[in-house]
Amino acid sequence: FYGCIRAEWLMEDAQACAGDYSAVLHIFDDETGKEIKRAEIDAHVWDFTLSDESPIRTAFGLYSNQLLNAWPNNVDKSHIYENAYNMLLDYRVNCLDLPVDPRSSDAEKYLADPRVNTFRVKYYDINHNLAAHPEWLKKCIFYIVDEPDSNEKISSLMQVAESIRAVYPEFRQVSPFYCSYELNADHTICTEGEPDCDQLCYMAHALQIWCCKLDAFTPRNMFYLNNVSYLESNAQEKRHGTFIDRMKEEVEGGDELWAYVCCTPIEPYANWQLTSDGIETILSFWQCKQYDVTGMLYWCVNFWNVDNVVHDSLKDPLTWPGVYWGDGMLVWGGHEFGLDTTIPSLRLINVRDGIDDYQMLCMLEDLLGEEKADEVISIVSS
Repeated sequence: FYGCIRAEWLMEDAQACAGDYSAVLHIFDDETGKEIKRAEIDAHVWDFTLSDESPIRTAFGLYSNQLLNAWPNNVDKSHIYENAYNMLLDYRVNCLDLPVDPRSSDAEKYLADPRVNTFRVKYYDINHNLAAHPEWLKKCIFYIVDEPDSNEKISSLMQVAESIRAVYPEFRQVSPFYCSYELNADHTICTEGEPDCDQLCYMAHALQIWCCKLDAFTPRNMFYLNNVSYLESNAQEKRHGTFIDRMKEEVEGGDELWAYVCCTPIEPYANWQLTSDGIETILSFWQCKQYDVTGMLYWCVNFWNVDNVVHDSLKDPLTWPGVYWGDGMLVWGGHEFGLDTTIPSLRLINVRDGIDDYQMLCMLEDLLGEEKADEVISIVSS
């Protein structure tokens, strides 16, 4: 409840003067019109302003087919994707795909928007209007291979990189990963004998954006926790170093470090599912700052076709088979309320609060130094 008030109040007046404010909240019964509850709300506005630019990049999937199918066929659907895209921008979230072709002149209003820091291209030749705007190219990512966890995907990742590199040497490819297999000399997964390298070594030639789950940063001494997981084996860590140290080296070489969540990780790690505590969504961005993560990827915000309830998304919590409640769903369709856009979930509001907190931690670091920022973060994330 506090998060909703904080976010919505500040959205209404981002230029509010510093000081203390109060208001009275009235709650009325829909049927009788009688007031059933009132409460005084107090807020303190601090003397600083968050910029439109976010220091953490975001790339969230918005599935157009699921989105458009949630509205009846007798309504105009021409602006629904664009409206949903802009709604997410209001929550400081970038969708993977722009509402228009990035190569078209219509894309300028998005590419020049300071809130837009990431967009995906699905073709290799980008020598169009993008080439004339280096600042736009910095926002461009290639995301073609997802979770390379098989010989086919591992091979495809390198093939894609070589194809892009031929026409755009400065490309930045992301491929979210949750494992690091030992590999043979031919870069197939090693099942016996001595490996030639591991998957992280191999992907260094294909990736410029490293995107792992938050449990990848688990220190080796946390083994006593239930459900604890490690991306590297003991042997890999001894041979190549800790995952944190390896990522620091890649970032120092010019790469980016991102994170993502989906159906995993599970407790004791933070996630964004309906069964997760609300604070976990906000905390995940504190942990991003803790580990110098500068981007957050989320596979989909509107995966509504589970259990065939596309047209009833507000009446059914929607679940994957099993325990992954709410995975891939951060917005709801607004058609039942006569809207031609999506409606934010409480978790999406918490995402925005987490991004706000991330920016405030960056501001704190700029003002008082990294040690002070780490000290504040350690209060909520060890």
